[in-house]
Amino acid sequence: MNLVVDASVFIGASSSRPYRQFLNEAVRRQWLRLSSIVVMELYAGFQSPESRRTFTELHRHLQRAGKLVVVEHRDFLLAGQVLFALSRRRGHLDFKDHFRDGLIAVSAARVGATVVTENERNFELWRVGLARSGQRLTLQVMTRE
Repeated sequence: MNLVVDASVFIGASSSRPYRQFLNEAVRRQWLRLSSIVVMELYAGFQSPESRRTFTELHRHLQRAGKLVVVEHRDFLLAGQVLFALSRRRGHLDFKDHFRDGLIAVSAARVGATVVTENERNFELWRVGLARSGQRLTLQVMTRE
């Protein structure tokens, strides 16, 4: 099993014990893959040095283990094509609101990973868009209690 965890779940782990347990279990079982987009999002928004330090340790561990999902040129191409098709079907979609989730979705689909997120609405949009392009994306939605 391969899991690409969205930034929303990492952020939620700071205040949700079940989220922390989920992430710890995913690391222990070697299921966790780390998206380069999620790395960027998290480093841009850390609120504390402790959170940054903890994530840096995880990032380094996953990098050494070859568990990074790095966006490739073909991912950008497919994300642009899907976003264009979605915009035509649904009306205008603001690029800046969707491109990061799209790149996470496309690259996760490429490596056969499930995206774990709180953001069901955006990722479901990408799941449908990718399906119309012949790609399969699976989602696992988490909610805080």
